[in-house]
Amino acid sequence: MILLIFLTSLLIVTLGNLLILRYLTSVRNWSQRRMLQCLVLALPLLSLGVSVSAWCLQSDTVSWVERAMQVPLFLIFLIAASAFLLNGVRLILIFYFFARCHRQEDSGLQELSQPLLQRLNLPSVRILCCAVDQPLALAWGFFRPRILLSRWMIEHLDSQELEAVLAHELHHIVQRDSLIIWLATMLRDAFFYLPTTRQAYRALQKEKELACDDLVVSVTRRPLALASALAKVWVHMLEQGKPVSLVGTHSFGGEDALLPARIERLRQHCASMKNESSTTVWLKSTSVTSLFFLLQGIGLVVLLAFLVCGKMPFLPGAF
Repeated sequence: MILLIFLTSLLIVTLGNLLILRYLTSVRNWSQRRMLQCLVLALPLLSLGVSVSAWCLQSDTVSWVERAMQVPLFLIFLIAASAFLLNGVRLILIFYFFARCHRQEDSGLQELSQPLLQRLNLPSVRILCCAVDQPLALAWGFFRPRILLSRWMIEHLDSQELEAVLAHELHHIVQRDSLIIWLATMLRDAFFYLPTTRQAYRALQKEKELACDDLVVSVTRRPLALASALAKVWVHMLEQGKPVSLVGTHSFGGEDALLPARIERLRQHCASMKNESSTTVWLKSTSVTSLFFLLQGIGLVVLLAFLVCGKMPFLPGAF
């Protein structure tokens, strides 16, 4: 009976998630899409809650047939508990990595981030540098977030590219991606057998990077600087292999398969910004020209009116 309740509730949740994912195709706002994707990841918890409630309310006298039917449900609970335990271990390893990583604050990066912090209305964020000869840039921390950059990033990127990277990681902090991705990874592992869970997790991982790219463009107005930084990371991946990454965190490069699409999107952003600027200049010049000819026309009409009426004081015979 309890297994039937769980399967029925899980089927209802899956159908609801399918409807939500279908509705997502018409949603364009990044924050709304993120909220719906997190909802898809969290809804299977309802089926577990209903099953646990039914398990607690069952009578003490249960036949061996019913107990045998509860074995698959027990395995599902065990999978969910293992996923929660595994992500707890991942969290400990991430904190251990930050504790053991030889890092130091960089005053130049701190100064470079100050204008960005003011634009984003953020308090001071620690920016640390670690001696890693690979592309590494990530923001981490639930309550006191910090940004970690590798020495490779500082040596291979110019000031505008570093500013774009810092803006990208600061937007991860604004959106609380560290907490959201850790929770999403835990829910993905707990309900890996649901296709809707895997689809929502992949979309969340992909779109958080695209959303941060768009926000960087809106703040810095230099999409090619971010595209250049991504291109350098991509070239390093092609030549040296995928750089070091931490499971449950979000690195600057993201998924290597997504890098070409992100670079192309930023290039299109640059083209659209040029078109907007040229259109703005054309509209301004057209407005000024139109105003000039309008004033000329008004002056000509006034002059003709005075000539016809003979009221101009500086004309012969006007008195």
